[in-house]
Amino acid sequence: MQARMRPTATEISALKDSHFPVAESLPLCYNLHCEVQSIMRVYLDNCCYNRPFDDLSQDRVYLEAEAVMTVISHCERGDWTLVTSGVIEYEASQISDLGKLEKVRELCAVADERAMLTDEAVIRAAHFKQKGLSDFDSLHLAVAAANLVDVFLSTDDKLLRAASRLELKMKVINPMIWLMEVLNNEQYRD
Repeated sequence: MQARMRPTATEISALKDSHFPVAESLPLCYNLHCEVQSIMRVYLDNCCYNRPFDDLSQDRVYLEAEAVMTVISHCERGDWTLVTSGVIEYEASQISDLGKLEKVRELCAVADERAMLTDEAVIRAAHFKQKGLSDFDSLHLAVAAANLVDVFLSTDDKLLRAASRLELKMKVINPMIWLMEVLNNEQYRD
């Protein structure tokens, strides 16, 4: 059996160009904090950042919006670390409603860590794309996984179903369901 060779920089660049043309547009990423943390690291995809500004007349949308805002509130208090990425920033920049865009950027600004778009993330994203995920969903999941995020939250049912078929170490879940799990666990710890 032949050992798998690490791809060269040229191969990775070709992957970015052929599979993820949007990756070239993403800003370089960096970690804002380098210290080792035992705090839960949470990544919200753009569906989550947009959810509080969707039509809240539907029960599910309202509850998910409340869950997202509760997660962000916990991150602001320092209970959890909110992780963002250049993928989030780029996708958010595509919002045509300038008022909504500004509100989404304000929520993104709560993040105190920025995940890096590494070569490993690009390779993983290509694999996820082959499994049927969209460019952005593949990049979000890959960036979060490569940067060892603990939980990836999304309100996108299609992404959640697809992610359940992937081998990921992080939990990928709807924010409303995850928040209920976390709050139930805290209740029994006290």
